[in-house]
Amino acid sequence: MNVLAIETATNVCAAAVVTETELFEERTEERYVHAEKILGMIDHVLKKSNLKGPEIDGIAVSIGPGSFTGLRIGLSAAKALAYAWQKPILGVPTLEGLAFRALEEEKRFEETLILSTVNARRDEVYCGLFRRDGERLVVEWSPRDMRVTDLLRKIERMSIVLTGDGVEKILDAQNGDSTGFPIRATSLALRAASAASVGKLGRQKFLAGAADDAKNLEPVYVKEFYTAKKKIIVQ
Repeated sequence: MNVLAIETATNVCAAAVVTETELFEERTEERYVHAEKILGMIDHVLKKSNLKGPEIDGIAVSIGPGSFTGLRIGLSAAKALAYAWQKPILGVPTLEGLAFRALEEEKRFEETLILSTVNARRDEVYCGLFRRDGERLVVEWSPRDMRVTDLLRKIERMSIVLTGDGVEKILDAQNGDSTGFPIRATSLALRAASAASVGKLGRQKFLAGAADDAKNLEPVYVKEFYTAKKKIIVQ
């Protein structure tokens, strides 16, 4: 099965093609370029894989939590291609993709609880807790946003490994606390979101029969999404 994967939930903007035997990925960690670059990246990974759009069997897209704008850009691109090519679409939770990457690339974490984190505004992170059961990821905590100080209290006596781009915020907060406890974290290279992981996890789910209704698929914001209304001042 050939899967096109899209990741735009964080500062990472990436696209990947995952087949049974090969992987092709293009990515950047520049900020605010998702709308400008994602379609070009998709085109490039399709060319690298020698596949045309109709030869893609399914589209997997990271659906959050994460950047409100980034999520909408990625999902819009995924839906447009799913409609154009008449292919199934699947939303892959961003925190699940991060945990999948850590467990797949670091075998020493296989028997460990993984706490995936995404940097949120102010002193908060989005987080979710996962463990591996055979080839499956099991959700221990559903996605939520927490103040870092509250999260540190909650995980104080837990044996876990942190991953994701919220790790630095957590480590910084703990360093300011003299009662801090040892925190294990993945290497810096493994903390970034990955279209390859979204594609591998999406392919696994597609093969198990999963798919979403493109019309009703929406980003997982966790926090409510607000748009600012412009005030009109009459003088």
